[in-house]
Amino acid sequence: MYSLAGNEYIKQIVEANTQSMFRAAYSLLGDKADAEDAVQEAFLRLVEKDPVFRDDEHEKAWLLRVTINISKNMLIRIVLQLP
Repeated sequence: MYSLAGNEYIKQIVEANTQSMFRAAYSLLGDKADAEDAVQEAFLRLVEKDPVFRDDEHEKAWLLRVTINISKNMLIRIVLQLP
């Protein structure tokens, strides 16, 4: 089981997952800045919720799912022109 133990662990998570998270967000949003915002928001949620993961694959799946959900919500707001 993994938990957010400190800055070094967070740095490791960011380095290992940013690229795949960005690709997922960009594929939905089609805009670099929006995709970067979605990834940043996903990492903020990781720090806020401090979930416990079984292994690296569980961690990656969680981050990708959160990134995709954030991206979909952003896309809805963009299409409906909501704040």
